[in-house]
Amino acid sequence: MKFVMLPIRFVLALYKEAIIMFTGGSVFLDSPLNEDGVAQAKGLLKFLEGEGQANPHVAIMTGKASRKSVVVTSNLRRCIETATIALWGRFDEGKDKILLLSDLQEASRNVDTYSLSKPMGLPPLKQLPTHVNSKLEKVESLLEVAGNAGQKKMFESGLKRLQRFSDWCFDSPETKGGDVTVVVSGHSLFFRTFFQAYLSRTSDHEAKKKKIINGGALAVTLERGVVDGSTVFRIDPASIEVIYGGFGK
Repeated sequence: MKFVMLPIRFVLALYKEAIIMFTGGSVFLDSPLNEDGVAQAKGLLKFLEGEGQANPHVAIMTGKASRKSVVVTSNLRRCIETATIALWGRFDEGKDKILLLSDLQEASRNVDTYSLSKPMGLPPLKQLPTHVNSKLEKVESLLEVAGNAGQKKMFESGLKRLQRFSDWCFDSPETKGGDVTVVVSGHSLFFRTFFQAYLSRTSDHEAKKKKIINGGALAVTLERGVVDGSTVFRIDPASIEVIYGGFGK
């Protein structure tokens, strides 16, 4: 039955795409969270506001710690939606912003990794207010777009964007010169590349081989130094701590 329904669903998807393309939306490009994704984001929210309270990292994620933190997200819709839903308790009062950073955009060339947002703009987020029981205007007011350069350059290496983001963690106006934690809503492939790049070659940590599950959360310490005149980054494997979910395949 599934094989019979597949062509029908594909035709319906093309029909829907044709209808919404004039509003700037898309079924295929920069896909939003599906039902499973929304449930996973709400699962993380429930954990953060419930049994996770005893974890000191949770206090940072929810903005309840004395330590300063800043929340950043990829400019793709599913990451924006995940950050907003999972951390809604932090943003409901409008005291914090979620910073969109195009350097966090997924490294893959799949069509759903194409950003619909223009430079210093937002992608369509019409379904998001329903999931946080708020108005679109309020949700959009929480999103800071100064760091969103829009769709990534076609032939630029993902490692260059990874290094720019890593430098941002130390040099941005939000983080420079202070003891600041960066809370990142990103993509599993991006994070796996992050660990592969900055864990030592001799490390066999599972973070280099497996992806973080959807809706999962980790804590990690990123270090920066200079070796032979070049800037280098390092992750101590002992600093990697699973907060929620962990790794999948």
